[in-house]
Amino acid sequence: MIASQDEKEDSNIDSLIPIKITETVDYQEILLNEGTVLYAIQDENKEYHIPLYDSLTINISESQFEFIHNEEVDLPKNISMDEVEFLGENLYFANDVFINEDDEQAIIINDAEVSLPTHKLGDEIGLYIGYRLFVYENSESDNKESTEEGTINDGIQEEDLNESEKSEENDIEEDSEVVTDQDDIQNSEEETTETVDSEETDTGESPADVEEGNEKQKEEVAIASFKAQASSSKIQVQAADPWANSNAKYFEVVEDNLAVFDNRSGSLVKIGELTRGQTYPIVSDYGNWHRIQIGTYYGYVWKNSTIPSQQSAIKNENNSYTNQQRTVTAVTDVTVYDNSSGSLVGFGKLSQGTSIALVSDYGNWWRVIFADRVGYISKSGVKTDFQKGDKFFKVTTSDAPVYDNRTGKLVQVGSLTKGQVYPIDKDYGNWWRIKFSNYYGYIHKNQTEYADNNLKNINTTYKNSSRTLTPLSNVPVYDNSSGKLVQFGTIQKGVKYHIASDYGSNWWRIIYADRIGYVAKSSVKASFLSSDKYFVANSDLPIFDNRTGELIQVGELVEGQEYAIVSSYGSWWRINFSNHYGYVYKSGTDPVTNVSYKNSKGNFSNSSKLVKTARNTTVYDNTSGKLVPFGEISSDVVYPIVSSYGSWWRILFNDRVGYIHKNDTQDTIITRTTYNLSFNQALNIQMTANPKSDGAGNKKASKEQVSSYLNPANFVHGSASFYQFLLLDQFTYTKATELNSKFLRTNTQAGSLQGQGAAFIEAANRYGINEVYLVAHTLHETGNGKSTLASGVSRWTQMVPGTCKPVKDKNGKNVIIDISPRKVYNMYGIQAFDDCPTNAGAQYAYDNGWFTPSAAIVGGAYFIKNGYIERGQNTLYKMRWDPESAARTGRYGKQYATHIAWADIQARSIARMYNQLTGFFLQYDVPQYSDQPSTSQPSTNLYRVSTSSSGLNARSTPGGNRVLSIPKDTLVSVALNSNGGVVSQQANGLTWYQINYNGQQLWVASNYLTKVN
Repeated sequence: MIASQDEKEDSNIDSLIPIKITETVDYQEILLNEGTVLYAIQDENKEYHIPLYDSLTINISESQFEFIHNEEVDLPKNISMDEVEFLGENLYFANDVFINEDDEQAIIINDAEVSLPTHKLGDEIGLYIGYRLFVYENSESDNKESTEEGTINDGIQEEDLNESEKSEENDIEEDSEVVTDQDDIQNSEEETTETVDSEETDTGESPADVEEGNEKQKEEVAIASFKAQASSSKIQVQAADPWANSNAKYFEVVEDNLAVFDNRSGSLVKIGELTRGQTYPIVSDYGNWHRIQIGTYYGYVWKNSTIPSQQSAIKNENNSYTNQQRTVTAVTDVTVYDNSSGSLVGFGKLSQGTSIALVSDYGNWWRVIFADRVGYISKSGVKTDFQKGDKFFKVTTSDAPVYDNRTGKLVQVGSLTKGQVYPIDKDYGNWWRIKFSNYYGYIHKNQTEYADNNLKNINTTYKNSSRTLTPLSNVPVYDNSSGKLVQFGTIQKGVKYHIASDYGSNWWRIIYADRIGYVAKSSVKASFLSSDKYFVANSDLPIFDNRTGELIQVGELVEGQEYAIVSSYGSWWRINFSNHYGYVYKSGTDPVTNVSYKNSKGNFSNSSKLVKTARNTTVYDNTSGKLVPFGEISSDVVYPIVSSYGSWWRILFNDRVGYIHKNDTQDTIITRTTYNLSFNQALNIQMTANPKSDGAGNKKASKEQVSSYLNPANFVHGSASFYQFLLLDQFTYTKATELNSKFLRTNTQAGSLQGQGAAFIEAANRYGINEVYLVAHTLHETGNGKSTLASGVSRWTQMVPGTCKPVKDKNGKNVIIDISPRKVYNMYGIQAFDDCPTNAGAQYAYDNGWFTPSAAIVGGAYFIKNGYIERGQNTLYKMRWDPESAARTGRYGKQYATHIAWADIQARSIARMYNQLTGFFLQYDVPQYSDQPSTSQPSTNLYRVSTSSSGLNARSTPGGNRVLSIPKDTLVSVALNSNGGVVSQQANGLTWYQINYNGQQLWVASNYLTKVN
């Protein structure tokens, strides 16, 4: 602090009380050590005080001292104010020591730099406290010289903390007063000052660290300088005072880097330096100091480091400019330049952390008033201070972090770019609050400075949508308002950020700190909205088919291509694929609001033709005039065709028109499997299985008849019978609506199977079985859905599972099961043994829980898959004859039926159904035996009962009395006349054939017989 020279002596010196300090007393800038003896006074309130060097006193409690009695010790002499000479204030530094008469440390300076009144008694110089003089430890009376004024020159020659200023050759063009161009002062700054950037780059410290470090460095250098000088020359008393009797209004600095101090805090704080040889106006005299103007406040310089000067020595004295309210603060020691000569001439410095009012903007410079002279400081060396009501700030450090405090902790969510300007949402103590996504972010004020609004991308139009993006790594945010991409921020990896809108194929538009920004789509993961209709693949994505209950890859999407969404399906997108759905993982996709492809399906639709891929097949888009891959169909996938296109098939791939090469596909596949078995061996084995020629299983088939149905050569491709070689573990890709409309439409047509198309599709998808076969099979087994087991059974005799043996109760009676009004259903005749079809079939249905027609359809399909398909019996022929078991074991294997025509009858039914379908793909597997005959046709008099009911009435005469009923699909022989023709007669408007059946000559209506082959 700077103190007045007036000091008042206590008039009642006899009332002084000698005391000894018992614990260290800390008073502002000094410490009174334990053991120090001095004099105190007591006031009317009985409180004790130690008088100081001025009218101030130190309040001290009785716990901090003890009284000293004259009889106990020799007291040091108390010294009145009249006995000491006041020399003025002197600068002292931390750890400077003042001693008593015994050379013991009594007082220590505990402030970095302090100005204290200094007194002299005889040859000793020191501090006058408690009516004693405590001598400065390094002072020696023989080195002190008196001056006329009796003042002390502190002799401080501070080391220059910065490099010497290089002479400036870059001029500032003058305007009418000083300069004429408001553009930047020419770039001499590189030669004269260091920038904030270079400090940060060199140290890697935060601004706070840099300021603290520089202040500490200056402090240490100043103290070292003072002590070094004090030890060599001690405290010198000047021989002559050039300011004695001087009325000069200007002074010239006569030492290097003369410190300028601010004392507004009560302590001397260095705020800058004046340059040797430069002249400055004096505001007023202040004892041993000059008061000068620094912006809007006063600074003080040591008078003894100056000599009087005159106005003519300076050309840039301020006569017209006034200070603004806005200030700047030096972020490093900043040189103040005079440009009145046309060159940059340094005439002062602002110390790091010092603030000064601005006069005006000057390109890359600020115009200021420094020591009442017009000066210029580089903008790069200062930051502009804020005022209440400011709306914008500029970031002054690299990658200034933005924090989110919604959790109660500061979590970094982004960073702002050095040199960029941002709108302030709210002042928040030491922080600025800014808009960030749909919440607020916070940036520390010490990384910012005031800025004018020069932004072109302030948001006035857009709003955040509910869609968000999540950066895959720290992602830059760009401004493109200049026509170039300029980064102005960053979003941290993993931070969700709301999107304003889509911006083409490569960018998302966002609102970032109330500025419009753009983020690259390739660097983020965007969320989907329920309204989204399209996505883009982030990589080559597999397409899966899950109709079997398992995920089977059927194709692939191409990275960067866009596709239509059918619907969301948990973690999957459902898309159109073939004539069913495909599924792709959502995690591999990003939303697209406006698709860019040009090959939408338009008016194209699938035809009834199907092909099967022979290999992984690329799907091409040719709308650009070039073949561009946008998908792939996996090998062995059946796919519908739109139309032929030369050497290509036109298809629809995820609702886009594509093209696949015909060489990569097949429309029918026939394979032939050769068994290690001769045909005669196979025939002999089958004869041991007791084959039947009727559906009821009563009539044994002849070897000639068995040969006819066993020989695959008798059934040619293109005939209905050839369908017995159709692979049953391949889908037809028919829809439930088509099955219902074509085969299951009415009760008359299908009985209890009416409208059960969805159950057949479910069974086919679940167990991998041809759905048309399942329909044909059940229609045949149930008599078009009208059999007892198909109609439902509520009461039956319980059977031992797998047998026709009734279960007995304790009385030996058959156990009857009655579940009325509920029913069980058996649509495939599973375990409906010839001797007990209803009881055994109902028991099996009951044991498996088939209480509805649909449950019986789906459950029975599992029986077929488990019992036959998975065993390799995946055609009707194999289900009937099981050639693999015969070849492997030499015995007949598992056979679905005993009727030799069963496979042929089923094949004909399936063929009729396929003829009604709009599109399908067929694959066949035809057995081949060694020594197999080319043909082995049965006798020409063999016919099959083909009535739509369960049986055909056989009569004693044409139109006569009914004798018996022949089961449907039974093979019968008709009587032939001598010419080889069928014996027939007309009666009741019908043609009747004579047949031989179970040794009887009977007559049947010819309408219900079908000639075999």
